[in-house]
Amino acid sequence: MNLETTQSQTLAKLTQEISIILVGTILLTLSAKIVVPFYPVPMSTQTLVVLGLGLFLGPVRSSL
Repeated sequence: MNLETTQSQTLAKLTQEISIILVGTILLTLSAKIVVPFYPVPMSTQTLVVLGLGLFLGPVRSSL
């Protein structure tokens, strides 16, 4: 492997990580707007998305 191949792989990995985090942020933002009519306190789906993202992303990426 030469330096050019290593740099392109690093750039591809970085692009993938940023896009995954960006999609998770957008999903979390949209889930905050969805309200489940639950008596006596309305509940949003944000809690479920946070737990799902934590399971999907793992301990390192979910802390970003």
